[in-house]
Amino acid sequence: MRRVCAAVASAALIALSVVAIPATARPPASAKHATAPGGPFVTAAMRAFLATRSGDITAAAYNVETGRLFLYRPGVHGDDASIAKVDILATALYEAQEDHTTLSATQQELATAAIEESDNDAAEDLWQDDGDNAGIAAFNAKVGMTQTILDPEGAWGLYESTARDQIRLLEHVALPNRVLSYASRSYELGLMHDIEAAQDWGVSSGVLAPATVALKNGWLPVGEGWEINSIGSVTGRYRDYLIAVLSSDDPSMGYGVQTIAGISQLVWEYFLPSRFHPHHAAGSRGT
Repeated sequence: MRRVCAAVASAALIALSVVAIPATARPPASAKHATAPGGPFVTAAMRAFLATRSGDITAAAYNVETGRLFLYRPGVHGDDASIAKVDILATALYEAQEDHTTLSATQQELATAAIEESDNDAAEDLWQDDGDNAGIAAFNAKVGMTQTILDPEGAWGLYESTARDQIRLLEHVALPNRVLSYASRSYELGLMHDIEAAQDWGVSSGVLAPATVALKNGWLPVGEGWEINSIGSVTGRYRDYLIAVLSSDDPSMGYGVQTIAGISQLVWEYFLPSRFHPHHAAGSRGT
């Protein structure tokens, strides 16, 4: 049976933690991070929005400019669903680098279908090229994704991950690092920029042109509910941040999508620098 994909958004406000990453050390996938107050998940607007949503939500947002990482309900796991395809392609690119080659023409076709169209069969074939779970596990260890649990039967859509680990993955796909080359990162980001229009939702919500978004979404019915996920990189209009929102137990796919949209729009608004924000004095936003 072909592997499935997706997971994401909804829940009442619970515990959260905010951690700071030194801006000079990004992306420090293996570094420890000190906790710090503030962030988009503690604003009055975010609290009010989350209080209206059902489901089980966890999220993370990393401000690249300031080097601060903010977590909402850290450590909570959700099924990856189709966001696992970002991990699958990153693994393929890393393995090609290690072999001093590039993706084959066939692998490039699979990568395009898996990311831009969220094609499960293409992702499955690429996953097999990676060496199945063993290949994914080796790459995840390399980038410090210590909170991601692989399905023992190899169902990549049922990998369990945290919002923090998804930020670790995005750090290596979107930011300079020693694991993925500029060419590899540019290739994967390009596909994430060019997803088909029907899948342009989630963390792109509220983002205004000329800012750009590279993203991957996931959606999966589980029992009587839905798991909806969205991860991506947002750049432009004085912002540069990575974001991951995972949610489960949504009553419908549309409901989960709406939850992620609301969270993502408030994160977008929060990361407007203080000097441009009419409601915040300089230095008061903790970004």
